[in-house]
Amino acid sequence: FSNKIKTGKLWGIISKEIKNIRIRQNEKFPQLVLKDIDLKSDKIILPEQKIVLIDFWFSRCKPCLVQLPKLKEIYERFASTNKFEIIGISTDTSINIDLWKKRVNDNQLKWKSFLDENALESNKEKIRSFPTNFLVDANGVVIKKNISLLDLEEFLNKNLK
Repeated sequence: FSNKIKTGKLWGIISKEIKNIRIRQNEKFPQLVLKDIDLKSDKIILPEQKIVLIDFWFSRCKPCLVQLPKLKEIYERFASTNKFEIIGISTDTSINIDLWKKRVNDNQLKWKSFLDENALESNKEKIRSFPTNFLVDANGVVIKKNISLLDLEEFLNKNLK
């Protein structure tokens, strides 16, 4: 970009917004403070020495709900290796908290579920399409954003032998 653009007001705003994003590829996933299923404040602490899929979704998101059976299948297959985990982060609004809890229970989600009520943290991270996921390596470093479930399966098959 030209110096004229880089010294403009809009460039400054965009640059600041980008610098404030904490979830970045090749960097450690931040310890976000969200609510657990009982609505108590809880810090996300990634399990040590596990590959983790962090899945951002919400209870009225059709594509999110459609992928749940396959996600559950992958979880069932690879969680038993003790080297893979999923963390779900719902961005539901305050009015939909009961629906979020119902979706977690009805779908029998066995992984830890967190609530980013009203998407406060997600908005800071510019997560605005759903589902959005981040694949994190055994050291807590983000290695891929929005990995497809097919690619996730392939990755886990190669890396969790």
